[in-house]
Amino acid sequence: MYVGLVLTVVATIAPYIDRATSNTLAHHIRGDYPAYTRARVDSAVTAWLVILTVIGAVGVAAWIWTIWAVRTGKRWARSAVTAMFVLGTSTALTALLTEDTSGDAGLSPLLAWIGLLPGVAGLAAVTMLWRGKHPSSNDEPKGTAMTQISTSVDIDAPSATVWKVLTDFDAYPLWNPVEVSMKGQPVEGSVLEHTARLPGRKPMTFRPTITAVRDQQELAWKGALWRPGLFDVLHEFRLESLSDQHTRLHQDEQFRGLLVPLLAGTLRTTERGIELANRAIKRRAESMTE
Repeated sequence: MYVGLVLTVVATIAPYIDRATSNTLAHHIRGDYPAYTRARVDSAVTAWLVILTVIGAVGVAAWIWTIWAVRTGKRWARSAVTAMFVLGTSTALTALLTEDTSGDAGLSPLLAWIGLLPGVAGLAAVTMLWRGKHPSSNDEPKGTAMTQISTSVDIDAPSATVWKVLTDFDAYPLWNPVEVSMKGQPVEGSVLEHTARLPGRKPMTFRPTITAVRDQQELAWKGALWRPGLFDVLHEFRLESLSDQHTRLHQDEQFRGLLVPLLAGTLRTTERGIELANRAIKRRAESMTE
């Protein structure tokens, strides 16, 4: 089903790519209506772009909704997916086959066929669902996609010092290249105001809730980007005391939600950011023991 979502996004942006490159839609309209001026052709192209964008946006929303229904094990999920498949395929076929006043199809064949591609994924999803499988969840009836980043760094400092670095939120911007600001208290249940800037990205603010605080052992918080269930993040620090003056810091981040498979680039950037933070934590803690 994620393939169908991606194909719908591709079909939605394809007309814009076409307009910026080969402009087959404009050539198609000009061929059907030779008397049209350039301005009138451009107006017709713009109208098609608006129509296709609205259809694409509805299609993306429908995919996200049906993926959620399947993943959460809703009993009506199969019927919903089937209905969306019929509606989406009918819309695509209408664009492919409906003739305008020229006697030809109004939409260029290339874009019309691209618009049919999500229907192929829809057919596969419907077939698998009615055979008792859940195509978007690796045959698991419930749950959401999950990805985890796990890192560690050895620090020549006692765990008490590392813990002090981690829990002094106000000082984060002074030494951490990823953290723009961190406001809040290291108390379980409290809400943080956290602004981070991943490598090559703009700063992003979210408000996670601290889920675990164990002195010199564990600090964790959980939050969500946009809405819960779309892209949920669990961030965890774990301290492993190797000796009186040596600590191994484990920094992990777990991602769950419908959009996780679509944000692979963000996950890779996040991993680079965590590695940068690990090195900064190491420098900060070791400088405090000198």
